[in-house]
Amino acid sequence: MHELDSQFKERLEKIKSAIQDSEELQNYLDNEEAEDYKALQEKFEPEIAELHKEVMDNHPLQALSLEKELLDAGFEGLFIPRMLGYSVLRGELNENIKYVRPQNHFRHILTVICDSANFDFIKQRIGQSVQMGFALSSDIWVTGFIADIDNKKIRTYFQNLLSTRFRDPEIRIGAYRRYKKQFTNMNYLTVKIPSNKAELTNGINNLIRFLESRDEMGLSHESYEKEILDLFEQDDLKATREFVRLCTTLLKLEHISDKVKEAVASSFNYLRKEHPRFNQIYFDLLEDKLEHLSGVDPEFDRQMATVLDESIKDDMLKFYHLMDIMHSKGYIHDDTIEDVRKFYNAHEGLSTINQCLRLTVSGYFAKLLENLEEGDFREYFDLSKIFDIYINLFSNEAFNQRVKRANLAYIKRLLKHFTDKRSKDYQEIKKFVSIAFVDMGFLNDKEVIELFKTRRKKKKKTA
Repeated sequence: MHELDSQFKERLEKIKSAIQDSEELQNYLDNEEAEDYKALQEKFEPEIAELHKEVMDNHPLQALSLEKELLDAGFEGLFIPRMLGYSVLRGELNENIKYVRPQNHFRHILTVICDSANFDFIKQRIGQSVQMGFALSSDIWVTGFIADIDNKKIRTYFQNLLSTRFRDPEIRIGAYRRYKKQFTNMNYLTVKIPSNKAELTNGINNLIRFLESRDEMGLSHESYEKEILDLFEQDDLKATREFVRLCTTLLKLEHISDKVKEAVASSFNYLRKEHPRFNQIYFDLLEDKLEHLSGVDPEFDRQMATVLDESIKDDMLKFYHLMDIMHSKGYIHDDTIEDVRKFYNAHEGLSTINQCLRLTVSGYFAKLLENLEEGDFREYFDLSKIFDIYINLFSNEAFNQRVKRANLAYIKRLLKHFTDKRSKDYQEIKKFVSIAFVDMGFLNDKEVIELFKTRRKKKKKTA
């Protein structure tokens, strides 16, 4: 993390002095009424929020330094509820919807709140954030934090925010998503750029999340570009899965500099020549991306094609040449199908690179069928011939099942749209499915009959 620039410290001091000298604070100190504290918030929090946004947008690695300054008692607890919410959302979650590691900044803010003279007013704005942060933290962490609170009244307040409901992961993830929606379009992520192999291994998920989030918001990566480039100077990082993930992420960013892209290209081509396992690492990651994340991404494939040194005749170069053909000519073109056949047969059927090819093709099919209108079902009948060609070409059950799911989803949409069973459209669809789905192995005769069977509504029981 970076220290806060002196210009921001000076502005903070001016805001703090203005707060301390304000009539609103004097009224609050004299009366200790909620409306007086609210008046203080309304006057000064917008200025604090503006400064916080400026730092987050342009110098995000200074975020924690800024927020620690804002925890000074001279700011009278203003903006603390917002910072607490940000600290809750910054933590990386595991598959069980729990923090991967303890959130020290979250704890630090809570500790300052406990010690604040304005606790009774701050607590009115933090309940949901505390409850969510506790739900995402381990029971040991929460128990330890509460046990360290000396004030019995404050300790009871936090104990009352514990909920057994959030022990259920499904309830926890639902609550987290609803909570996160409140911060839509807000820029709150910060990160420590890793400086060695251990830090990169532990911090890669947060780093990628941070980079992608800023890029989606159209924000610059300039303020931490040096730290990113420093990673490319460490040869012991380059053959790691995490480094390859970082490189592929950087290639997808719209607002990254040419200097960073050149560093990615140089590293990729170095690895292609010097590390025999690099291609396997890369295609393992690509398989995961195609299967679980964004699926087919022609723009990324084009970026990869510009990165690869054509003089290195490896499988990666051949794969992206094939991707270029698929994106330009289309996967339906006879030449494309023949090129796919040659590439596929040149590799072992169950190899990772062939799996990436199958996932790319099935991804195209799924996207096509998702966007195909119900009225275009006769066009769909013609396209089914292409599905069959690839099914026979790949001869892979997992591929068949993915194509089957996409086709069934489209047919079910048609049946919801064409409800008159005596209509010509409905009968054409039924005839097609009865023949094509059986021929392609999607359904047997009995399953076809079940698909088109009329569902009788259950009669209501009379009293």
